[in-house]
Amino acid sequence: MPLMDNIELLGLAASFLVIVSWIPQVHKSLKTRHMKDFSWGMLALLFISQVLFLTYGILISSLPVALTNAFTTLFVGILAFLKIRHG
Repeated sequence: MPLMDNIELLGLAASFLVIVSWIPQVHKSLKTRHMKDFSWGMLALLFISQVLFLTYGILISSLPVALTNAFTTLFVGILAFLKIRHG
């Protein structure tokens, strides 16, 4: 396997772990609807940074970067929606 394939696999493994790490928080927030501890500033900055990283990943044609940030943008969007609805 060429070195670049190993680097891509490393990136995909990291991407998978970052994506999976968000699932317990999103699940808990959906279940409890407790959103008071999430600040709007944090959610807004995190959402903007994820969109920028998603764009960056697409522009450099990096599947791990784009994939990670597509999912985390979705998860932060879900948390923001819950904050609007239950915060």
